[in-house]
Amino acid sequence: DKDLWYAYGAYNWSQNSLLPTFTMDRYAAGWGVGGSNAWILQMDNSALAATPPQWAGGGMGGGGPLDYSHFTSPNLASYRISFDARVQGLAEGKTSTSSTLQLFVDSPDDTLQPPDSDTDGDLLARLDFQFSGVETNWQTFTYTLDKGSVGSGSKANFTANYNKVNALRTQWQIENAASATDWGYDADNALVIDNFKVERIYDGLPPLAISISGTDASLIWGAWTGQGYAQLQKAASVAGPYSDVSGATNSPASLPMGTGASFFRLKWVAP
Repeated sequence: DKDLWYAYGAYNWSQNSLLPTFTMDRYAAGWGVGGSNAWILQMDNSALAATPPQWAGGGMGGGGPLDYSHFTSPNLASYRISFDARVQGLAEGKTSTSSTLQLFVDSPDDTLQPPDSDTDGDLLARLDFQFSGVETNWQTFTYTLDKGSVGSGSKANFTANYNKVNALRTQWQIENAASATDWGYDADNALVIDNFKVERIYDGLPPLAISISGTDASLIWGAWTGQGYAQLQKAASVAGPYSDVSGATNSPASLPMGTGASFFRLKWVAP
């Protein structure tokens, strides 16, 4: 568990003047998976029972450490988010509900043109993920970023500026606080989040085969369909060091056989 760098909230909204009350704890001891710390959004919506609004909700936001050098692909499907979630305080007989994650993808000021009048960073896209089936037991949710619906900005902004991403922000929301069917009207409700992470997905390299023809060795590998390309490398020892074989980025690669042993491998090269 790595701590959040920052967190903000909790905020709320309602269709009428009756607001659910939200509180947040970014270091809730013992609430996480296996008794670890967790991030919790607690809700008291008992006041809504007097005159139930048609809709109500609230949320919390924040972010944590991330290595932005791994944003090397313009394809949102090359990135994956995962997190553990559970709820407590559901209405009697209710076993699950839904919640929403909003993922904000930011870049430096004036990445998007024409330039704006402020010095704040630019929002490339807000990607929304509604995750349903959140139970009182822990569930793990996993999505590639292309599965998010666009709340603001655009996926095209990300494609054009993926290598300028310098911040990710998360907002977690209970958007059905007015639903007595899900929550009832009481003070013991909570959404609990743990183990949130963002991962770069790399395509698996194809298998490498060798055939001998006379004094030449032919290195053959399967078709490459992912981002970037596969570079053939060579070494005198299985432990390396390995160096690129000049021009050997397409199968097959034909090399003259020399004396002594040679070892080969493929290296993925980013686009």
